[in-house]
Amino acid sequence: MLRCGMDTRRWFVLLVALLVACMVSGCVISPPGVGNDDGSDSGSNGGGPSGDASGDGGSSGQPQAGHTTVEQDAFDRVNQRRVADGGTALTPAADLVQVARAYSERMAAEGFFAHEDPDGNGPDDRVTAAGIAWATVGENLAMNQGFADPAATAAEGWFNSAGHYANIVNAGYEESGMGAAQAADGTWYFAQLFLTRP
Repeated sequence: MLRCGMDTRRWFVLLVALLVACMVSGCVISPPGVGNDDGSDSGSNGGGPSGDASGDGGSSGQPQAGHTTVEQDAFDRVNQRRVADGGTALTPAADLVQVARAYSERMAAEGFFAHEDPDGNGPDDRVTAAGIAWATVGENLAMNQGFADPAATAAEGWFNSAGHYANIVNAGYEESGMGAAQAADGTWYFAQLFLTRP
């Protein structure tokens, strides 16, 4: 007879919930403690302001465009990988950081993990609602708990997922904003928006 402690039952329930969500949305299943949802793209719309330059994609050392230290770490890792793979560095955009952070905070507070929020709004809806005009928009999400470096864990999960990696190296994306938030239970939620303005 298998005996399960409270933590084992909680992880089992989480695993079952993630499996069901993955079957419905087509996301990538990751090892326990790491969650990733498939990258998503949307169609065309209008324009808006842009953020600061990010340089060569290397570590900036200091947060840019309003990123927190954790957000900047994840952003730098993505940019480093993008440049290493022959792309140009994404420009950090303060307006995208605000939208990505607000969504990470909402997922952490409400305990959901999906590109569509409980109201049915996707990344294109959130960007538009913030008054940001766009030609193309994409989003990568990650969730993890119990890792010493949650930003590195999120970025590595994206690098190892075809859908997320496609967003990272998509030469059509010029700007990006990273959001991160930690839930009361210690789980980190990351959202990275990718954008091309009209």
